[in-house]
Amino acid sequence: EQSRFEVPSYWDEFYGDEDEDLFDWYSACEFLQDAVDRVATAVHGERAKEQLVLDVGCGTCPLLFELQQQGYTRLHGVDFSASAIGVAMRHQEAAGIPQEEMRFDIADAADMAMVETGSCAYVVDKGCLDCFVNSKSPGALERVEQYVAEVARVLAPGGRYLLLPTNAADIPTFLATGTVVLDKASTAARGAHAEGAVWEAAKREAESKRKPWVRRFLVEEVRARENKHLYVCRPCSSEEAAGLPAHPPHMLCDLCENQFPYPGY
Repeated sequence: EQSRFEVPSYWDEFYGDEDEDLFDWYSACEFLQDAVDRVATAVHGERAKEQLVLDVGCGTCPLLFELQQQGYTRLHGVDFSASAIGVAMRHQEAAGIPQEEMRFDIADAADMAMVETGSCAYVVDKGCLDCFVNSKSPGALERVEQYVAEVARVLAPGGRYLLLPTNAADIPTFLATGTVVLDKASTAARGAHAEGAVWEAAKREAESKRKPWVRRFLVEEVRARENKHLYVCRPCSSEEAAGLPAHPPHMLCDLCENQFPYPGY
């Protein structure tokens, strides 16, 4: 059974045609804006703001409007909610931002055919991976593999995947192994509910039967602010992945005492 977060009609109703506000999920727009700017400057220097930034599962996309105000000139937002994209496009039109600088498309994040292979310097994900990882639907594991592969496909050589989740899964371990591991607090909470326990057991069984996970990213850096954690990831070749440990060593986050892998794993 699909969760409501996997159904476009839920988000269409959530955003609605009458609500024209740009909704900032997780109240993390400023954090992400600073992170994109810092990483882009470090990687591309003076040409940072000329690079293509793709926001997947963008919603009404306040982040791209903030980046446009900072001088970024190639911005693309993708979401499967027509209502969310409609709000974003009306804001774009009202602000007089040309299509050459900002573009929005209605599309499934696991199938972004309109985004050229190797075209994006940065892919920003604020909660999109959460929907895939937390899915209880049949075929959920295949869907999350498709999504991660699609992010890797659209990234340019040397590009970065900036990932800001809020679920309780150990995202770095997931990127390395394809296995969804919950932190201790979340595991305990789920264990108190039979449905959650059954779901976790079923997911582990499905993971054990599927084809080997293809590692496509390694975590380059973990940054935290107000208990939000941002993973800066870079593409990982199959040769490079073969030389890395399956389960990376971990370190403690100073803010929340959660464990994260050392950069470079």
